[in-house]
Amino acid sequence: AYISEVISKIKKNLHVDRIKATCCETLIAEVDFKVSSNGIVTDFNFKKQSANEYFNTAIFDAFMASLPFEPFPPDIEDVASLKVDLKFTLKCIPCAALSFGICIFFS
Repeated sequence: AYISEVISKIKKNLHVDRIKATCCETLIAEVDFKVSSNGIVTDFNFKKQSANEYFNTAIFDAFMASLPFEPFPPDIEDVASLKVDLKFTLKCIPCAALSFGICIFFS
């Protein structure tokens, strides 16, 4: 549940309107980081950057806008830190009203 909240917060802050991707392009980026029990993040790292700098910047900006995260809930408060791995994929999908559509998928 805690990781879902972290992902939700990042996703809410991820703005893809400035991304200059074409409809046929799929962009993938992967990041990892550690969250300590007090919600402070260390060791943010792009494990894989996409070919689109706007997408990479949007991911980093969303991450920074999401800080700090909430402290760990009581059910995991005895854990010192959690390592989080996120994969961001930007794909074009068919859209009846538009010639293209953009979706962000987290895994």
